[in-house]
Amino acid sequence: MHRLPPLRAIQVFDSVARNQSFSIAASQLAITQGAVSKQVKLLEEFYAEKLFIRCGTNIELTKKGTWLAYQLTPIFDQLNGICNFNSVSSGKIRIATYPSLSIGYLTYEIEQFNCTYPNIDVEVILTVNHPTMCDEIADLFITTEENLDGYHYQQLFKERLIPVTSPKLINDKSIINIRDLTGYTLLVTSGEANSDWQLWFNHHNLNPAIYQKMKMFSDALLSTRAAELGNGIALSCEVTAHRDIIDGRLCKVGLPSAPTGRRYFLCCKNRRRYEPNIKLLSDWINKKFIND
Repeated sequence: MHRLPPLRAIQVFDSVARNQSFSIAASQLAITQGAVSKQVKLLEEFYAEKLFIRCGTNIELTKKGTWLAYQLTPIFDQLNGICNFNSVSSGKIRIATYPSLSIGYLTYEIEQFNCTYPNIDVEVILTVNHPTMCDEIADLFITTEENLDGYHYQQLFKERLIPVTSPKLINDKSIINIRDLTGYTLLVTSGEANSDWQLWFNHHNLNPAIYQKMKMFSDALLSTRAAELGNGIALSCEVTAHRDIIDGRLCKVGLPSAPTGRRYFLCCKNRRRYEPNIKLLSDWINKKFIND
């Protein structure tokens, strides 16, 4: 039978490693700083390895300490979630994301989630730019930014743009080559770099005709809305257009898609990923994106 390390010392070590401070760990655990030092020393004796290096008033993890902290972090995060089991199926969760994703897709899925779990109140927070990642803003985030320290990321999808329009505009005809586009108005979303249509043409090694009719928009929501009204053909994210296509407000026009290079992630703080309601909603969203 394997000998377990002293569990109290493991708990103390985890707190010190997370906070990079003996004094903060002592305060969090409601023990003296001397008791913290004693428990760390006990763990170092168990492993016969130094776990911390003192640098004046600061401390740093050794190579062995870094490895141990890495192994313990998900374990304590999961234990934290177990401790909060009384919150299952009750309470409120805030999820922050971009308007285009929320209006085009997420709102419908949240409604389905609320029907299944009526005691969990999900609030969708819309942000024009990238969501600010902090507890004061939201509990979960859908963003194209990644690799922020202290956060757990799950990739939802890679963005692809598909040409869409109103079913009334094309009367069930399929547009199959570039020449057909000259008979329609392109609804163009112009960003900081190239427009969405320029990205599409570049990806397919094509050039728009000099006589191509175009209307410019500052936001993809506006261009997609114009397409829904039959004003032309827009490029929409395949995921965000999914519900509009199913409901018949938009239709694909038969042209190929184009990748934007952007990836969307669902993320939350590492220490909160196993909280029951956060895990419940995270799993729900992941499953929906995988199925679709």
